[in-house]
Amino acid sequence: MTRWLPIVAALLLAACATPRAPQTAPPDAARTQAWIAHHAALSEISGFRISGRVSSDAATGSARLNWSQDGERFSARAAGPFGSGAVGLSGTPQAVRIRSSGEQFETDRPELWMRQQLGWSLPVAGLRYWALGMPRPGVAASYGFDEAGRLAQLSQSGWRVVYGDYAQQDGIALPYRIHLHGPDSTILLRIDAWQSLQRDSTQE
Repeated sequence: MTRWLPIVAALLLAACATPRAPQTAPPDAARTQAWIAHHAALSEISGFRISGRVSSDAATGSARLNWSQDGERFSARAAGPFGSGAVGLSGTPQAVRIRSSGEQFETDRPELWMRQQLGWSLPVAGLRYWALGMPRPGVAASYGFDEAGRLAQLSQSGWRVVYGDYAQQDGIALPYRIHLHGPDSTILLRIDAWQSLQRDSTQE
């Protein structure tokens, strides 16, 4: 186990460093067609569970993150986020219930609360889509592809999202390392496992 410690430490500190520029491939017909097919497959995913770690350059340490998505509804728990104890969030992007330090309340501005209380925030409204490797529908965005026609980087809603590793899960390529550059912090999301993918062919 000790031989893995330097690698783990490097991953947790990566959010504090400027990542290398993503390898964005020039657009062509084949790559565009690959993205169209990949996006269509991602759009069918209506639910999932992810487990991993999240760290921020706005605070020291890291948190164990578990996120469950079922349509618009989500439930997330960050255990021990940077020494401040566990934080739970659930609901929809329009009405989020926050549980922290034995208290709970509802808000429609969870990012603001997290910045004020924790010094960092997760992009709750966009994370469902960005974690999958796709733009949030109906919101202006710019993005570039990798050689396989998947997202290499994405700019949307004031965040710049840079994608690292992809791997196959249930027949579809999903991200396993994501840098999220926000207005006041950079978040590194390292996904250990994707589970319980739900597909809905009616999703757009």
